[in-house]
Amino acid sequence: MKKVLFTIILVSLVSFRSFAQHKKGSLAVSGTLNLNIENDKNENGNVTDDENKTTYFRLVPSVEYFITDRFSAGLGIGYAVNRNKVVNGTGPGSTTTISTSGAPVIKPYVRMYFPMGEKVSIFGEASIYLEPGNTTTKTTGNQTNSTSNTDFRINIGLTPGLSLSLSNKIAIDATYGFIGYKHYKENTGTNSSSAYNQATFEIDPTSITFGIKFFIF
Repeated sequence: MKKVLFTIILVSLVSFRSFAQHKKGSLAVSGTLNLNIENDKNENGNVTDDENKTTYFRLVPSVEYFITDRFSAGLGIGYAVNRNKVVNGTGPGSTTTISTSGAPVIKPYVRMYFPMGEKVSIFGEASIYLEPGNTTTKTTGNQTNSTSNTDFRINIGLTPGLSLSLSNKIAIDATYGFIGYKHYKENTGTNSSSAYNQATFEIDPTSITFGIKFFIF
């Protein structure tokens, strides 16, 4: 089994005026573009029995306002797309299943900053992550079947982070891990649904995010 995982986090927004960062009344804009690709192949000699590929894309611009020098409130609004492809077998009897989901993302959050010097601060972020969407699944082979379901995801929890000031108007933010509660519900048909609830503590490479933050004033 081979797995290739790429995580690209890019940020690009504009600022106009230069003022001190992390000050009461400051307004900052930022955004994250996440691309996560995984490939799984099961090889038997020169024959590939199956091939799975998952692609995840999420773009979430956000605005953050500093209520005090150390406490801020923000709101992120964006969109997420997830595509999962599974190939089973080879030849005439093989099947391919493709599931595609799309959902708007809404993320209100608050942060408490703790300065560690003139340029570095650590922070704790409390957030509510909402992702209401729908999933379409299509299986092709000897027969073709298609289904469409609605789903809803909510994550509530805490995330630690680090903020590094590059200048009076630019900072780099990084977060790692998640502690909190996750709920997911999928409506699979008339009067049919499935759901899970999970208390989670996550520390893994896929939970790392980076972003560039621009202060407008």
